[in-house]
Amino acid sequence: MVPVNGFNKLCDAADWFDPVVGEIIRTELHETPRFHRKQWEFALIFRSLRRLGVVHPRSRGLSLGSGRERLLFTLIAHIEQLVATDLYNPETVWETARAMDPEQFVKAEPPFEAPLERLAVRHMDMREIDFPDRSFDFCYSACAVEHIGGYQDFLTHLNEVYRVLKPGGYYVLTTEFHYGEETIEDPNNYVFGFPYLNRLIEESPLAPTGPLDARLASHSANFPLPGNLQHVLGADAGRLTGCLIEEVPHIQLMKGKQPFTSVMITLQKRERPAFGTGWAQVHLEQSREWIRLGVERYRRWVERSRIAPDPFAALPGGRPGSYFSHEPFTTNQPVTEDGTVFHTDYIWLGSGRRPVQVAFEVRGCQEPTLLEVRIHSLEPLRPQRVQEVAVRQVQGLKPGRVQQELILEASDACCYAVLAKCRQGKVSLAGVDVQVLPSGEA
Repeated sequence: MVPVNGFNKLCDAADWFDPVVGEIIRTELHETPRFHRKQWEFALIFRSLRRLGVVHPRSRGLSLGSGRERLLFTLIAHIEQLVATDLYNPETVWETARAMDPEQFVKAEPPFEAPLERLAVRHMDMREIDFPDRSFDFCYSACAVEHIGGYQDFLTHLNEVYRVLKPGGYYVLTTEFHYGEETIEDPNNYVFGFPYLNRLIEESPLAPTGPLDARLASHSANFPLPGNLQHVLGADAGRLTGCLIEEVPHIQLMKGKQPFTSVMITLQKRERPAFGTGWAQVHLEQSREWIRLGVERYRRWVERSRIAPDPFAALPGGRPGSYFSHEPFTTNQPVTEDGTVFHTDYIWLGSGRRPVQVAFEVRGCQEPTLLEVRIHSLEPLRPQRVQEVAVRQVQGLKPGRVQQELILEASDACCYAVLAKCRQGKVSLAGVDVQVLPSGEA
C-alpha cells in the first residue's frame, strides 16, 4: 500500500488504498470508492484543506466554478460559510451551471443531508471575484480553471484569488495535466503540460507549497484509456455494456495518443523566497515511461480490433434516446444546420490502413439526393485543425439497404470521425452502422 503524500500530486490509483482517502470518500462524500478521477479530486481537495487546518467551525471558504458539485455539501458540514460561484446561466452549454436561479438550482437536490443555510450561491466570473480583499480562509476549484480562457486569463484568476485570500490562506485546485511537454490548447478546455504550469506558478503571486509529486503506482488501473471510451464502443453498447464502461478505471486518460490525468496544486498567500521562483517536480520521467507503456498497450488493442463507434456521438443532442430501444433510429434531414446526418466522435486508431464500412437503410427520400459519407481527421495537439481525408458521394438514393466502404490511411498523430452530410434533397435513414476494420480485413 502506497500512502498519499504531499499537497501537489498527480491522480494515482494508489491513492484509493490510502485509509484516510477511503474514509473521506465513504463518510464525507457518501460514495462507494471507485477508480474515477473526479472522486479523487473531491477527496484530495478535502483531505488537503483539512490537513492545512482551514476546515473548522469559524472558517469561510470560496468555491470557484462550482456547478453543484458534491464537495460543496461535504464542506458546509464543517465550516461557517462556503460561497459557491459559477457562470450560472439558463443558456450556458454547461449543464451543471444551467440555471435561472443559482441558489435554487444548487440547493434543490443535495446529494445527502447538509446544513444548506451555510451555503451561499453567486453568479461570478473566476477572473473577477466580486469580494473584498482578505475575505476567505481558503479557496478551491475542481477542474474549472482550464475552462476560463488563455494564459492571461489564468494569471488574472490567480491574482484575484491572492487578493481575496486572508494572509496565510490556501488555494487548492485540480486541473488537467498532460504527460507530454506540450499544453493542449483546446478552446475553453486546456490540458496543461508541466512547463506551462511552472510558468504560471512562477508568475503568480501565490507561493507553491512543495514540488509536484508525479509518482504513479505500477498498477494496471494507471494505464491510460480513451476519455471517450463509451463512444468508441457505442454501437455495440447495450445497457449492460454501458454500465460496465462506467466501472472501467477513469484515472489516466487519452486524447488521441496524448495521455493526461488530474493534478492537484496547493498554493499559499505568503511571501515567496524570491518572486519568479518556479515549481519543482519529482518522478515525472518515471511516470511518463509507465504511461508510454500503457499507450502502447492500447495501441496494440485498437490496431487489431474491429471498432463500431457510436454514429451519433457528435450530434448536438448526442445519442437519441430511442437508440437503445427496439425501434430503429430514423432521422429526417437536415438534422443539423449544415445537414449532418450522423457523426461519430473522434477516435484514435493508431496507424495503418483501415477499411471503414458504413451501412444504413433508406426509408424515404426526396429527389434529387446527394449524400456524402466522409472521414475527418483531428490532431489533438492542434484541435482546431480538422481535415477531410476521405469522402464517398452517394447519389440517387432509393429505399433499401445501402453499404459504402472507404479506405483510411490512419496517422498516429490524428483521431478520426466518420460522418455523413446531406448535400441535396432530403432523406430518412434507419439502422445506421459504422465499422472500422483492422488492417487486412475487408
